[in-house]
Amino acid sequence: MEKYRAVAEAELLVQCFQLGIARTDVRDHLKRIAYRLGRFIVTQLLDRETVIAELVKKCRQNGAAGHDDELMDQLVDLINETLDEAASEPMSARELEALASSGGAADAIEVTRLAQLSAIDYDRARRDAAKRLGIREKTLDQVVQVRRDALRLATEAAIIRDLKPYPNEVDGAELLDEIVKVIQHYMVLRESEAATIALYVIYSHAYSRFYFAPRLILKSEQKRSGKTRLCVLLTYMLNRSCPTSNITPAALFRVIDLFRPSLIVDEADTFAKANEKMRGILNSGHMRRFAYVVRYNASEQTVERLNTFAPMVIALIGDMPDTVEDRSLIIKLSRKNFDEPVAEFHDELHSDALGVLGAKAARWARDHGQRLTTRNMTFPEEARAILQNDRACDNWAPLVAIARQAGGRWPAYVE
Repeated sequence: MEKYRAVAEAELLVQCFQLGIARTDVRDHLKRIAYRLGRFIVTQLLDRETVIAELVKKCRQNGAAGHDDELMDQLVDLINETLDEAASEPMSARELEALASSGGAADAIEVTRLAQLSAIDYDRARRDAAKRLGIREKTLDQVVQVRRDALRLATEAAIIRDLKPYPNEVDGAELLDEIVKVIQHYMVLRESEAATIALYVIYSHAYSRFYFAPRLILKSEQKRSGKTRLCVLLTYMLNRSCPTSNITPAALFRVIDLFRPSLIVDEADTFAKANEKMRGILNSGHMRRFAYVVRYNASEQTVERLNTFAPMVIALIGDMPDTVEDRSLIIKLSRKNFDEPVAEFHDELHSDALGVLGAKAARWARDHGQRLTTRNMTFPEEARAILQNDRACDNWAPLVAIARQAGGRWPAYVE
């Protein structure tokens, strides 16, 4: 069958791995093989564990990676990334037809095809499909729904980085201090700016408790100011982070409605600043009561009300439109001087430590969420004088509530 031919292609990795996995051509070759196998996972012809085991087995048998555990870890990471990419894309008509011709998997392929149909098209096809499969329509409905859920979860796994809450209780003040320390370890920022970011990290895990969803804007006047690095740091700490360097207005509200992520939008100056539709959606998500867009779904022939309420980090050179910045907390970045050294950040070396901070934030938010509120919140006169207007107070209210609940030095710090 086709799947065995695809697995057999791993034999070619012998020469490739002798050249080293770091080489681009080597990685690309492995990714092509893993991607082909990933397409079989979508239709359940192969399971993920089998694919990884087969590829690793072939590499070891052929002496491709030998007994180098570090190299094998890199291999498995690369395979997993590629399988996520392959599994996130629905099967095309051409792929389904090609798979069907290979024989032995017609039922799984048909169920996957049906799961990708709109509700109207599925309703039209279900009777004949059930008859072809030799099952009741009710049974077919159940099987198709399971497949839809599997496809949705595969897509979510490829888009969202989820965090499990830390197993032990977490001290909020100590956690905020830890986040400030690690941010300043990798970035040149004033303590007040690092503190704002630390509070926003915890806010992302507790945002559902609040009425307002301020954006966190990271902006600078020139390139190489650390925006992308800060976005990478936040990717490992924010709740259900979804990093992207480009997104359309339609994808923006659909991703928020479907996955409830913390969006991290880098390079916003290249596509979002002058986009009026994007500006409207960004503005809509600030206040929970009006955090919706309404769209007509032609395939379903129905009207959809889609949620736009979510934490969001926006990084850019220059400024966002006034109405967006008015609904945001703003961090101004500048290029560091030569006498301002910061530590190098490497994902493969340092991301785990950041993930622990994100897990701690998730645990603290879970334990203290019920006590987080901005109802009847008042600001000292000095703070109101600095913030200058009610909108700014709305933006800061969630972070102030978190600081007050965290205790330690933090209540006094935000006052």
